Amino acid sequence: QVISNNLPPILITYILGVYLGGLYYIAYRVLITPVSIFSVSISQYIGSSFHNGQQDLNIWNNKNNYLLQMMLFVFSVPFILISNYIEPIFPIVFGPDWNDTSALIQCFTSWIFLRLIYDSFTITLSLKQKSKIKMYMDIFIFVFTLTNILTLWKMGFNGIDFLKYFSYVHTIGFLIIFCALNYFSNFEFTKNSLLAII
Repeated sequence: QVISNNLPPILITYILGVYLGGLYYIAYRVLITPVSIFSVSISQYIGSSFHNGQQDLNIWNNKNNYLLQMMLFVFSVPFILISNYIEPIFPIVFGPDWNDTSALIQCFTSWIFLRLIYDSFTITLSLKQKSKIKMYMDIFIFVFTLTNILTLWKMGFNGIDFLKYFSYVHTIGFLIIFCALNYFSNFEFTKNSLLAII
């Protein structure tokens, strides 16, 4: 997980240069910081409710499934607003030099939105003694991230286009891993997957 989080800015800076590496890092941090706060809090809640209600794991699992669906609805609102309004507002607040950053934040919203849900609920795998599956999913994210960056580089993408396509492909990767999380956590796989796609 640590490598997957820190590898992209290092490789992107190496491939595209300091300016675009900095743009990527700032755009990513603007979205990921609040996401990290929420995901840690939700994970702690899920963990504490597991230890408090071990006597009926089916009820616990159903509550988590309902919580996940609620998060898909509730958190979609701010992410949709960010996606639609960040590009004109961000340069007004921070100045015209931030136009590129606001465009990247807009592109990153779907990917970071899925990551928020995924990071919040991966704890369910560990609590269900499926840590090995979680490890495989972490490996998938690492390999997918590395492959995404190297493929775009080999295809000759550069500049802002590189970062935009990186975020679009990464969204697909997190959609796949989100669906896998639902399957292995015994959530409503079809319904939750459709909600995430929508």
